[in-house]
Amino acid sequence: MMTNADAAKAVIDSQAAKGLATYGVGLERSDLSVSALARYGAEEAADLLAYMVEVQRRAGALERENERLRKALLEHHRWHQDVGDILLPVEEGEPIKLDLSAEYADSSMCERTIAALGI
Repeated sequence: MMTNADAAKAVIDSQAAKGLATYGVGLERSDLSVSALARYGAEEAADLLAYMVEVQRRAGALERENERLRKALLEHHRWHQDVGDILLPVEEGEPIKLDLSAEYADSSMCERTIAALGI
């Protein structure tokens, strides 16, 4: 797995290559004044801030959706735990009694649900 440092370096290298391909020079060029570099940097920082605000907005929406889904999964899990017995009709004879809660408790679906919910 790529580390965060490796990923950051890859982005920096990619941006440097893109700048070189676009402008024919890197940031080390001498034709830009310090104030021009500062202005360009401020513009890039403003763009970064806009991106980060949008990331924050989307993260909040994802967190709310995850919580909604977690509550639904917990409700479904509790229903399975509490459903109890059902009677299965048969063609002849007495219906078969089946404890769905016990069947669910013994299932891998129950185990996976508990793991997903962290309970």
